[in-house]
Amino acid sequence: MGINYYRAVNSGGKLTSMGIEINRISLNTEKLADIVPSGYDGQDARIFVSSINELQSEFNLMELELKSLANKIISVADQIGKEEDAKELVLLNAAKSK
Repeated sequence: MGINYYRAVNSGGKLTSMGIEINRISLNTEKLADIVPSGYDGQDARIFVSSINELQSEFNLMELELKSLANKIISVADQIGKEEDAKELVLLNAAKSK
C-alpha cells in the first residue's frame, strides 16, 4: 500500500504556509489595535483593544499548532518512507539470495 511521501510533505508545506498567513493577519490586527487608542478613548476603545489582543493570542496559538502539525506530518512521512525503503531492500536482498 504505502504512503504518498510527496503528497504528505506537500500537505505539511501547505499547513506551514497557512501558519505564516495567520501570522501576517495577526500583525495586521496588531496595527489596528495600535491605531484605535490614538484616536479614541474610553471603555469602548479598551474593550476593542482587549478583543484584538485576545484575537492575536488565538492567531498565535493557531500558527503554532499548524506549524507543529506540519512538522509532525513531514516527520511521520519521512519515517514511513524509511521503513518502506528498508522493507523493499530486505525483499530485494531475499530475491537475490534465491
